[in-house]
Amino acid sequence: MKQVSVSVKTTQLRRQPSFLAPIIRNLEYATSGDLQEEQGDWKLVRFGNIRGWVHGAALMTGEIVLNAGSDDIERAASNREIALAGKGFSASVERNYRQNHKNVNFKAVDQMERRIVGTKSLNNFINAGKLNRV
Repeated sequence: MKQVSVSVKTTQLRRQPSFLAPIIRNLEYATSGDLQEEQGDWKLVRFGNIRGWVHGAALMTGEIVLNAGSDDIERAASNREIALAGKGFSASVERNYRQNHKNVNFKAVDQMERRIVGTKSLNNFINAGKLNRV
């Protein structure tokens, strides 16, 4: 069995291989599971005793090992920091990007990142738009 890990900050485990399928649960960065099956860009993965579909763009092959490497670390990195670091970003890279792109509205980006849409609201949107044809 091939091991895979979540390579983004958060993603959803779904009942069927579709972004419109019901969500079983949310998965965080570095969560590891066993690949069961592939269907196009979608992967059927078992995480412990729970099985569901995850889009392949949110996964990488292998296990992500989170190891501070020292007992005297003052504070652990947040999931966001870990996910960004995995993609080559750090606080200094973000700071440099902001300095070199002053025309970008980073407040709007930060607001979008903080926005959380509840499952009930999302399901209402899907049903109202008749998007639930999985």
